[in-house]
Amino acid sequence: MFEILLIRHGETDFNKSKRFTGVTDADLNDKGRQQALKLTNALKDEVLDHIYSSDLKRCVETGEHLKSANGRTFSRELREMNFGRWEGLTYNEIKSKYPEELEKWESDWTDYVISEGESFGMMSNRVIKIFNEIIKKHNKDGNEKIAIVSHSGCIRTILGHCITGSIKNSWRFRVENAAVSRLCIDKDYFYLKSLNEEYNN
Repeated sequence: MFEILLIRHGETDFNKSKRFTGVTDADLNDKGRQQALKLTNALKDEVLDHIYSSDLKRCVETGEHLKSANGRTFSRELREMNFGRWEGLTYNEIKSKYPEELEKWESDWTDYVISEGESFGMMSNRVIKIFNEIIKKHNKDGNEKIAIVSHSGCIRTILGHCITGSIKNSWRFRVENAAVSRLCIDKDYFYLKSLNEEYNN
């Protein structure tokens, strides 16, 4: 079968303080670097045919020591949703500074475009577009194994799209830092082999 490892980056200080971290290029914190190390060790015997990664530092560092037979590709299209002027703020800070905008977003979270940023739908469209391109490139003989190192919103979008048929179900999936979810293609359909494999204990 064709297997895709969906890997979320390790923890950052923005994650720890529950700040909206979309395109902000945050580094892994100490815990995040330890998570990345444990992830690498856990997957040391899995040789991937290719690794695709968001070009943001937290993803690059998380996946930099994973084994790849044919290199890796870094892409802006695999970046998290751009939260615009909400970047770096907590939910309560957004509620205090931009209450009207937050209310509009919460009533239409798929299509409302955040000021200076994008909508969830816009992010989902670009992520699904590149995901489909990756699948088309690699799903030829059905035996390849690749990894996509990305962000929570992007991974949930892929899972919602592939498993439920709608990005609106993306919120039904919880994706932890430095966790692996395995998505497989058998003939012409997707199935979820595992969700949130964690190696941090």
